[in-house]
Amino acid sequence: MHDILAHRLFWERQEVQALGQHLLAQRVELLDFPSHRLDGANAAAVRTMARMTTPDLLHDLRRTREALLELIARLDDSDLNTPDNAARTILGVALTHDREHTAQILDWRASGAAPTEQQ
Repeated sequence: MHDILAHRLFWERQEVQALGQHLLAQRVELLDFPSHRLDGANAAAVRTMARMTTPDLLHDLRRTREALLELIARLDDSDLNTPDNAARTILGVALTHDREHTAQILDWRASGAAPTEQQ
């Protein structure tokens, strides 16, 4: 589970950065991320966060999600309803990505595994 949490933390940080860029009317760099580099980025994220404890990952995920929600609250309706809008694209991918890992995280939580375990 540790690796999945590290993976999600990495990508949520990218989403926060991307929405921040969008809100500042800057180029959203995440939209240029080449799909052929996803596996390498995922592996690097897990390696980089390998020494973080699961509780630390959960804490950072919570803080990052709060930051993401604060940025989402600043979006206009047009950001969410206009096709090809950067914010809409980012959030659509983020939602799909969350759904990919939801079952894994729910199963882990239901297992009663202690959050201090490096799984």
